Amino acid sequence: MSRPACACLAACLFLASLALAQDYDFQWVTVGAPGNRAVNLDEVSGDRYSPAYNRGSVAYSYRITRSKLDVNQYLQFLTAYTPYYTGDVGDIKYVGYWGKVRTKDDGSYEFFPRTGAGHYGARITWEMAARYVNWLHNDKRSDSALCFEQGVYDTSTFYRDANGVYHHQTDPSPGAKFWIPNLDEWIKAVYYDPKVEKYWTRPNSSDRWLIEGLPTSPEPLTETIGHTLWETDQSRGLGGWNLGQYPATQSPWGLIDVSGTARDFTSNRTQYPGEVSLGGSMAGDVLYFFDDMLNYRRTASLMNSLEGLRIAAVVPSPSTPLAALTFFLIVTPRRCR
Repeated sequence: MSRPACACLAACLFLASLALAQDYDFQWVTVGAPGNRAVNLDEVSGDRYSPAYNRGSVAYSYRITRSKLDVNQYLQFLTAYTPYYTGDVGDIKYVGYWGKVRTKDDGSYEFFPRTGAGHYGARITWEMAARYVNWLHNDKRSDSALCFEQGVYDTSTFYRDANGVYHHQTDPSPGAKFWIPNLDEWIKAVYYDPKVEKYWTRPNSSDRWLIEGLPTSPEPLTETIGHTLWETDQSRGLGGWNLGQYPATQSPWGLIDVSGTARDFTSNRTQYPGEVSLGGSMAGDVLYFFDDMLNYRRTASLMNSLEGLRIAAVVPSPSTPLAALTFFLIVTPRRCR
């Protein structure tokens, strides 16, 4: 290979590595089929009042994390954010359901997961989820409080006034690179199958109940921990279950951990003041099978509920320099030595 071609290849690999770095240790799937139809009445058993009825249509392609934010990833964020935080770092609404904190000799804080909880689905507030997304959007910079407080969601709007009105910005700002998925994006990614142009009613690409049990159970192969966790080990608490233990239980787009981990936040406000819609079910919840259904949605408080986070993102397009360099590499004559 000639020297110009070698230099070109090195530049291509460097730019490609920068692009891959933007995945930030998440596995992403691309949800295509833009302009797909919405959920029809038959798919919600004729219930016009179902929160899923007439939802799920998305006019654009987008990415979404295959699984969800885990405790270790969230605590890494807290380490970056804490120098700008003026509240109680030990508050569960700050450290999350599975996080703990201790003060080091130099006065700084060290965050760590409860025993064995590092790879559980993080259970955090919607407000902190929004700050996490701001951080990703700002390239995980931490040189200013604005890296956490602005970019996708303006956290100065995160308050409830004296009249009980919640002023939270829940729609992402124009140009957002990452965001909390809205209900249509979440429903499409979990239930819509472009191959057959239908919405399945369960998050395992089928219309049947998921098979509950430990992943080590004998055949038939189990698909979710469901309520079994609570029956076998109540000391763990709801949601106390590692991500990724049922890799074969997937949505049509390849999402895992929808059932029996932690419920996912969306950005859609509900008819209840200060609440948003949720998706998915929590490990150990006796009603997990309702939460798994297409036509059933729970709600959560913007300020107080501790739930999971699955992140949406733009679909990256090849950069002009990278495309040009790749083309140059292809057409450059090669010599054998």
